[in-house]
Amino acid sequence: NESANELCRHLNGRISIQATVCADAHLAHEKLADKLGFDFKELVTSAGQHVVEGIYHIQTVNSYHRHLKRWIGGIFQGVATRYLPHYLAWRRELTAANKLTAGRLVSKIAEHWCFQPLTVT
Repeated sequence: NESANELCRHLNGRISIQATVCADAHLAHEKLADKLGFDFKELVTSAGQHVVEGIYHIQTVNSYHRHLKRWIGGIFQGVATRYLPHYLAWRRELTAANKLTAGRLVSKIAEHWCFQPLTVT
């Protein structure tokens, strides 16, 4: 119950009550939806259920997760959890509609790091 309360604390306000959340069937997901007030559609993928009501599915998320795991495992041999937001941002840039060029990469790095001018003594 402590972990459920912790999860609610982290997700509260981050999921719109107008959202419909789709997930594999699990009692914790249903309780979380009730507690936070959003609509929940559960899929029993182990029983072959991949679409609910003709429109709700989780294949997009599962596909992204599979590709992300393959990329992280293939390139980095795993990552530290605390740096996960950095890896996710890097992955987003690599798969964005605008092709990542050297110029875009330099400008993205410059946006996040403060470079000090070189001083000559």
